[in-house]
Formats: sequence, structure tokens, C-alpha cells
Amino acid sequence: MRATDIVRLLAAALLAASPVVAHAQGIGGGGEPVEIESDKLEVLDRESTAIFTGNVTLVQGDLLLRTLKLTVYYTQANAAGATAQATGATPAPAPTGAALGGSTEVERMLAEGKVYLDQRGQVVTGDRGEFEMKTGVMVVTGNEVVLTEGPNVVVGCRFTMNQNSGQSQVDSCPNSQAAGRVRMLLKPGSSQP
Repeated sequence: MRATDIVRLLAAALLAASPVVAHAQGIGGGGEPVEIESDKLEVLDRESTAIFTGNVTLVQGDLLLRTLKLTVYYTQANAAGATAQATGATPAPAPTGAALGGSTEVERMLAEGKVYLDQRGQVVTGDRGEFEMKTGVMVVTGNEVVLTEGPNVVVGCRFTMNQNSGQSQVDSCPNSQAAGRVRMLLKPGSSQP
């Protein structure tokens, strides 16, 4: 399974997306818009956090992320703060609502409650997903984490993917009857995971 494709698109989408805009600018090279929809959006400007809750959907091109709650942790670029830091002065506070405009960079994302990632039929599901943008690491955990591509299936309780190295790992469920075991089903003639 080429989970690398899922992680690359997700990381690129999130790095390019302003965390509170439903339709963000396209990413470098692809130029596809990022759309985030949810039942509710709460912006905690002082904590540089945006929380999408209720039927959250993130779409960019052929990438789809669905979850119940998506918390986006970001940094705000503040030109006045950068100038003050360079001159040794005290930086002016970022204006209220700075997350609604200006430059933001997503640092980390946390998806909670039935995480579903799909990119061209390559699917990863679990209960919780953590995405670290700077390190390129994605971790999906749950009572059962399932990776599928067509009829091929891999099942465990933790899926870790490092986008930068292309290395991935599936860990078993320590408290299951098959502790220490990861299950895989490959159909003859199909593409391998």
C-alpha cells in the first residue's frame, strides 16, 4: 500500500491551508484548493488553535479526510513582531482575528473520532490521527487500524508513516488475543501494499 501518497498530499494540503478558511489557496505545484467543512468552527486566537467539530471533511484533489473533530495548531506570522525582535523592542501583540488573514503555518493536526483517510482508493482508518507537519510523521491509532487498497488489507492498532523517509510501520494490539501479531490479507494478482 502506498500510504506515502496519502501522507504527502495531507501534509502539503495542511501546510498550505489557513486553518480557518473553508477554501484556501492552492498548494505549490498542484494549485488545487483545500476545502474544510464542519458543523462548527471555534478559533482560539491566543492559543493559535482552530477546532473543527461535527462531520469534519477536508478535501484537496483526490485526498479526503473525514473525522468527528479536527484540531489544527498553527503559528501566526506577525511582521511587527519580527521587526521588533530584530531591533530588540517589545513586539506588538497580534491583532485579534489574525488567524483570519495574514500568514499562518500549520504545525500539527489532531483528528479524533473515527479517522478516515482516502486517496485514490488507498484508505487508512482508525480512532485517532496525529499529523506533525515539520517532521512529516503521521500516526493513526485505534482499537483497529485498517489499511486497504482494493482487496488487500493490513490490520493492527497503530500505523506510523514518516513522509520524509518513506518508511511505514504497523504495530499490533498489545491487549488482543493475537498480541504481537499484525494481520495482512493479499489477493493474488492485485497490487501489493
